[in-house]
Amino acid sequence: MSRLLVLGAAIFAIIVVFLLLRSGRLREKYVALWVVVGGGVVLLAIFPRLLQIAADLLHFRVPSNLLFVLSIVMLLGIIVQLSLELSAMEEETRTLAEHVAILDTEVSSLRRQVAREFSVAASELKEPRNATVDRLTGPIPRLSHKDLTENDFED
Repeated sequence: MSRLLVLGAAIFAIIVVFLLLRSGRLREKYVALWVVVGGGVVLLAIFPRLLQIAADLLHFRVPSNLLFVLSIVMLLGIIVQLSLELSAMEEETRTLAEHVAILDTEVSSLRRQVAREFSVAASELKEPRNATVDRLTGPIPRLSHKDLTENDFED
């Protein structure tokens, strides 16, 4: 009975992994690891003697100790791999933050430059600032909620 329970749990876990992959919540490189682990559990559930044979070959007195050692090694591998990815993501985040800071500085500089040029042009024309904008771009129409239709909100 316990073999059937382990077999059912392993098959369920493999199905969940594929569903997570299909929905895009799990990446392909992680799926391979979990399918191998699930396949190993299915194999051991079907042929429990394989664990005893492997334990005897590797000189483990109790087969469950071999299972624990393999689980710990697998978890350590996952931790190392995730740590490497975390380090890469931190570096990428830092680089992107630097780029955003540079772009913000450039945008601020361009805004100040445009404001200076606009104020010089307005003072040369001896026109109020809004009149200069209206002359260059045309008057901005004033809209009320009555001017809007449902078509204005469609994509």
